[in-house]
Amino acid sequence: MPKPKGDPVQTLEELAQALQKLEDRCPNAKRQLAAARKLVDRLGSEFEEQIRLAERRGYAPRKKPKAAKSVTGYTIEPSRKGPALAEHRSTGAAAFHCPKFAYDAVAKVISAGPESQKFEQIRESVAGILGYEPPVYWLRVSTRFFCERGMLKHSRATFTRSIDRGFVRKAGEEWTKLKAHG
Repeated sequence: MPKPKGDPVQTLEELAQALQKLEDRCPNAKRQLAAARKLVDRLGSEFEEQIRLAERRGYAPRKKPKAAKSVTGYTIEPSRKGPALAEHRSTGAAAFHCPKFAYDAVAKVISAGPESQKFEQIRESVAGILGYEPPVYWLRVSTRFFCERGMLKHSRATFTRSIDRGFVRKAGEEWTKLKAHG
């Protein structure tokens, strides 16, 4: 149903449409209205970017992180993204969770890549598999877990496989063992 005349616009799309109608009616104001439309488009892009950032962070307000002394253990727990590897800290801070699909992607990248890789190489390859940039902590949880289980060695910002063959299989076995103890 069309809006009654005089109603204010309620979305950026409606504002862009109203500007187009004005431009059609007032050809002399074309340059000014085109500039206003560009501002509306830029504002829409900024809104979308803020929404993407908020979705990446989650919906809870951000708290200052507590100083973590060390990792106290790992469990498999349910999360919004399905079953996840949870990394618990000695400070009692909320556990970091890495969903199973991201854990599997990290294992696949480490297995298929060179024997030694920088974290950034792993991150880029996992993003290629998932089709989007995953939160960095997902990758850190997985790589720390693999190091703790003796599957990876970490030295000078480089991760080196400790297993020549069957890394993905071993990662699956470790997940299953952890799930059985949970």
